Amino acid sequence: MGPVDFLTSQARVLLAGILALFTHRGLTINEDLKV
Repeated sequence: MGPVDFLTSQARVLLAGILALFTHRGLTINEDLKV
């Protein structure tokens, strides 16, 4: 693995984490609106 592959893999993990955080936050907001 080269440095570029390492960076892309790290970026993917970071993006996946951010996406999961936003979706989780969105779900909690939706549930709050339902109640």
